Amino acid sequence: MVYLLSSALVAVYGGRRAAALSAVLGVLAFDFLFVPPRYSFAVTDVQYLLTFAIMLSVALIIGNLNASVRLQARVAGHRERRTALLYAMTRQLAQTRGRDEMAGVAASHVSQVFASRTAVLFADEYGRITYPRARPLEHSYRGAELDWRNGCSITTSLRAGH
Repeated sequence: MVYLLSSALVAVYGGRRAAALSAVLGVLAFDFLFVPPRYSFAVTDVQYLLTFAIMLSVALIIGNLNASVRLQARVAGHRERRTALLYAMTRQLAQTRGRDEMAGVAASHVSQVFASRTAVLFADEYGRITYPRARPLEHSYRGAELDWRNGCSITTSLRAGH
């Protein structure tokens, strides 16, 4: 049981690889220290091989479960952060009036959520895509070229000062 406790603790703090290494080293230490003939890796009784296999399997399962729980906790933290950011955007959009101001709020929050630059484009009265009239934000992406000849696709280019 002490062996499994140590394997579980290593799995909690070290991850899958450390848990697997701990499991293998624990089985080898148990064999070397407690299985007759002591202080050798020779096994005279076949029942110890089954014990080794079970100990190794349980330790590896514990390590994988701990790693899965840690991953799920990280994913939940990211989802919580994204939900809080989207809630803040919704609250700010509800308080904002005007198309250009809403575009600025949306661009700001979208660039924060996705950690990227954003471009907000509008359709004018003729159905052509245009930029908002407001001054560009520092996180907005103003270098998008609109190419209507190739099926209304948007291509991007980086230009100095845009």
